Amino acid sequence: MSLDPRQRQTLKQRLNESEQALRAEIRASEDQRASESYAELAGAAPDEGDEANADLFVDVDHALIGMKLTELRAVGRAQQRMRDGSYGECIDCDGSVGYERLLARPTAERCTHCQSLYERRYATTPRASL
Repeated sequence: MSLDPRQRQTLKQRLNESEQALRAEIRASEDQRASESYAELAGAAPDEGDEANADLFVDVDHALIGMKLTELRAVGRAQQRMRDGSYGECIDCDGSVGYERLLARPTAERCTHCQSLYERRYATTPRASL
């Protein structure tokens, strides 16, 4: 099933809105990070616990920005697929991703069947990244 023009326009608009929102969030995070000094995060008379918390805040902030950048790259790939006419086609089986799935996740690259196989194949044990 290919997407009709109205569906494509709806999804294109969602991708553009996602891109704008992610760029704004990344800019806001960068602005906030630039305005907060390490000394402010650690406190006026920091002890080891304060320094550890400040380090944690910085690490979490970097991780969140990294996640937003990953999402932004996914949006860019989806926009490229929209331009080249392959948007909505599964990258593994060339079948249809499905409009409902794309509405829920406009950056989806795989149909539900192939995504399920992909997740099982590349599943890892969850572990902390910080």
